[in-house]
Amino acid sequence: MRRDFNAKQRKIRSSLQASPGECHLKVHRASLFQSSEREVMKRPTKILKKHLFVHFDDEGGLDYGGLAREWIFLLSHEMFNPFYGLFEYSSETNYTLQINPNSITNPDCLRHFEFVGRMVGLATFHRHFIDAAFVSTFYKQLLRRPLQLGDLQHVDPELHRSMIWILENDVTDVIDQTFTVDVDKFGMTVTQELIPNGAQIQVTEDNKKRFVDAMAQWRFFRGTERQMRAFMTGFYEFVPLEEIRHLDESELEFLISGLRQLDIEDWENHTDYTGYDKTDEQVIWFWKCLREMDAEKQAKLLQFVTGTSRVPLEGFRALQGTDRARPFWIQRIHDVSRLPSSHTCFNRLDLPAYSSFEILRSKLLAAVEGSQGFTNE
Repeated sequence: MRRDFNAKQRKIRSSLQASPGECHLKVHRASLFQSSEREVMKRPTKILKKHLFVHFDDEGGLDYGGLAREWIFLLSHEMFNPFYGLFEYSSETNYTLQINPNSITNPDCLRHFEFVGRMVGLATFHRHFIDAAFVSTFYKQLLRRPLQLGDLQHVDPELHRSMIWILENDVTDVIDQTFTVDVDKFGMTVTQELIPNGAQIQVTEDNKKRFVDAMAQWRFFRGTERQMRAFMTGFYEFVPLEEIRHLDESELEFLISGLRQLDIEDWENHTDYTGYDKTDEQVIWFWKCLREMDAEKQAKLLQFVTGTSRVPLEGFRALQGTDRARPFWIQRIHDVSRLPSSHTCFNRLDLPAYSSFEILRSKLLAAVEGSQGFTNE
């Protein structure tokens, strides 16, 4: 599957090429969503397709690619944070995202969704990854594929099991259900009809398939059609449907978000060194420290050095630098009083030659946990 996708991705990448010239965006960390929306929405698509340079207000970092990646990474956390109400988790145990149906109450909702669509498309166009994953049905909608009952198991497994039970069993005198569903709206339970006059139609053995289809369609969309159309409008400006139509939903997720799970062996095998050899004790300690970290800290370390916690589907050998693929790079620094530092445009970690594993581990964690903002590009 990976080899097949690589060929598809190369074809897409060859079609999505940055235009000559530069596009400079100035954003503010304190109001990242609002300032980014202003910058992105006021510019024509053809300008945003030029080589992208991002500047954080009042910071000295020069953007050779790393700041743009960091901006997209941080903005992902703003755009898709359920706290802001545009998106929500699909379930309490599955942290994939879906559109929050209550988002429509925001008077600027559709503008926000067009902006988010633009950002996801912009990131994909410029070969960056969004630090978020959507439910599979979201990707199918982007691909304009019809949604089937089987897709429901990825969105709401409990409801899917209930619908399958109804289809496979005689419901006569078993269920007392009309063509309605109870919906929670800001803490209040509201009854919504699945079809016109649904409150007056009882579910029977004869019409149960229609009920199941109506329930599945309600769960897929739940009144979010306008938000999805706005998202598509923004996304297709940078990634036209005809360019991705041949992908399936999993491949589209890979294109947008990269790989989720980090392969430490692959990471180590595609790392270069300056001033160190892979047999040096500091290098051995670094990989030992990385393997002892949980997945979140591993992702944070990768984000600290490269500007993103995502990896291309091809793995670490395909990490992007300023203007081409650049491997992860560890450079020896002799000043052991310093914390490790990063140069995200080169995917480079400056690692002092600490005298023990314990010191290296504590210094590395301190650097990663306090890494908000880059001034050493």
